[in-house]
Amino acid sequence: MSRLVVRSARRYLAHHPWQIVLLIVGVALGVGVVVSIDLANASAQRAFSLSMDALVGKATHQIVAGSSGLPDDLYRKLKLEADLAPLAPVVEGVVRADGPQGTTLRLLGIDPFAEAAFRP
Repeated sequence: MSRLVVRSARRYLAHHPWQIVLLIVGVALGVGVVVSIDLANASAQRAFSLSMDALVGKATHQIVAGSSGLPDDLYRKLKLEADLAPLAPVVEGVVRADGPQGTTLRLLGIDPFAEAAFRP
């Protein structure tokens, strides 16, 4: 029975050679598309990870102020009195630019001398 199937397949493929070519091209194209999508996803994920590291740094903790804000001497107390790992403050706020349009901007403040342990 298997000899009959093999002979029939050979005869069919001998009469239709373009079908085998199209089969091989289709499989190769499908594999290529899957590999390229996987590479694009990995590249996008790596770029996102690098941009997050550049933005956030190596921060492990975060202190968020309420509506009344934080005391001015909190950073000094944490830096000098508490036995903590290196600290680097990041102050973030929203400001309105002076002008006819009144553009709203996000202000980001850092201490460049304390940032060396977190960002290059």
